[in-house]
Amino acid sequence: MANRINYELEMQRTMARLQAAGQRPALLLHACCAPCSSATLERLADAFRVTILYYNPNIAPPAEYRRREAELERFVRDAGHAARGVQVVELPYDPQQFYEAVKGLEAEPERGARCTACYRLRLEQTARYAVQHGFGWFTTTLSISPMKDPVRLNAIGCALGAPWAQFRFAETPAPDDVRWADIIFGNVPVEMIRQNDHLAWFQSNFAGPDAYLAPGVLPENCLVTNATGAYGLAISEWMLGMWLGLCKDLFLYRDRQNAAHWQAIERPVRSVAWALLLCAGLGDIGSSLARRAHALGAEVVGVRRTAHPETPCPPCCLRVVGQDALDAELPAADCVALSLPGTDETAHLFDAARIARMKPGAILLNVGRGSAVDTDALAEALRSRRLFAAGLDVTDPEPLPPDHPLWREPHAIITPHISGRFSLPRTLDQIVEIFAINLRHYAAGEPLDNQVSRTRKYVPCDAPGRRLCGDADLRFAGR
Repeated sequence: MANRINYELEMQRTMARLQAAGQRPALLLHACCAPCSSATLERLADAFRVTILYYNPNIAPPAEYRRREAELERFVRDAGHAARGVQVVELPYDPQQFYEAVKGLEAEPERGARCTACYRLRLEQTARYAVQHGFGWFTTTLSISPMKDPVRLNAIGCALGAPWAQFRFAETPAPDDVRWADIIFGNVPVEMIRQNDHLAWFQSNFAGPDAYLAPGVLPENCLVTNATGAYGLAISEWMLGMWLGLCKDLFLYRDRQNAAHWQAIERPVRSVAWALLLCAGLGDIGSSLARRAHALGAEVVGVRRTAHPETPCPPCCLRVVGQDALDAELPAADCVALSLPGTDETAHLFDAARIARMKPGAILLNVGRGSAVDTDALAEALRSRRLFAAGLDVTDPEPLPPDHPLWREPHAIITPHISGRFSLPRTLDQIVEIFAINLRHYAAGEPLDNQVSRTRKYVPCDAPGRRLCGDADLRFAGR
């Protein structure tokens, strides 16, 4: 993965360190057209001996490939960079490499998975060329990183504050890799990570790394950090889309479309504007939903485990209450959105009695843990029309058994725990950024952000570091 973490700042720091040390190493700059602004290239040439590698595997026909290379050479020459020693080299035109890289993705949008596969191919070829020709550094216009091996794609390294570290990268980790590591970034199989008795820090890809918190999985003193802050955008947009779809009967109309049935649903639809949204769980995901719903005109009440009167109420909320006030808020809420961790306190928090306290005709959304809701009680509330609808990305159990009545309930929309994951590419960029932030902290001996309590199973307010919020704390969040 390419490192998109604050490229400009990292470039400044890297070049300053090199200049302070009196070094001007050879740098390979990949480009598929004019590589960057003339000013940026001039700054690179101040700190490095720059060679530009032209390679763009998805250009056809060959004449166009060569035309673009000539255009790049003119750019370097006319801007005066050639006189400063900047030269252009090319990789041979080979469209077959591109076709192999995107095989099976022909139907994908050009700027979707195909673009990602092509970008990865360009980086791999650049890294390989750098190794074969003795370059100590390579870069794209996104990042600079010292070369360590030909498949390292600028994700982490010396520029991120850990020049002492050795990195191994694996799509499918081997047991030896897992046992070797002092730090693991990514959700390797639980049975494999259990074999590492010296692990110092585990960075999970998930906001809720429940399986890794079970006794005996990780060493007693192993730090655990999660991906809080990375999923707020993706999951809150899922919740907002689900809420809107249920309010406007869009899912029922899809059922009628599938039956080729042209007939209006004879009942009023609902509006998000002026609706009262109760966000049970006001972490990164709940807060992200609260802000977006407020922007559409909803009134929002937040529910935290414990309310702190000295903490200012977020501008997007009417008020924030503790979990002990949940029952008092439920009868007025048009929509109840759950983004709760899976703990003993939240298990069946919404049982039959609490569901009965909800406003008649309310909507329930759940993206946290399926265990927060009594699935059978919810099915009955929907069957009896006590509740209007439910949008569920999590269930209890998971997967939901094929014979469960929720599958056949027209007012229940179920997705297989996919509102987060990496379906939104930005989520993965933000997870890498969280790890990079914490790698700097680790190298400096500072408290790590997003430290998960091994007993409470989430990042508490009194955690040693910060609890990250995507919109505020991650630089890539706004891009």
